[in-house]
Amino acid sequence: TIVPGRGPAVRGEAATDAIASTRRFLARLGDEVAGVLDRGGSIKEAFAVAHAALEPDYAGATIFEHCMPFNVWRMVDELGGEAPQVWTATRDAEVWAELHG
Repeated sequence: TIVPGRGPAVRGEAATDAIASTRRFLARLGDEVAGVLDRGGSIKEAFAVAHAALEPDYAGATIFEHCMPFNVWRMVDELGGEAPQVWTATRDAEVWAELHG
């Protein structure tokens, strides 16, 4: 059973499917972000590329739009070997403004 922070709890095969979907999402996110960074692109470009690649399959997911800036920023940190940072409302607003501004 998986009880997410958003959305309904899932059990059995639905939980297995949810885990597989999350793995696919993270793999695609990592590939898209790494591709941009590897060619010297900016985090803003990585956000645009990753968003465009993932939106067709995940736009209907709970809070996709709100979480994508965090997801991309965190993936950049992860690919760079950075430890996770505390994510505050202030940080959320700063990242949102930088990636959408």
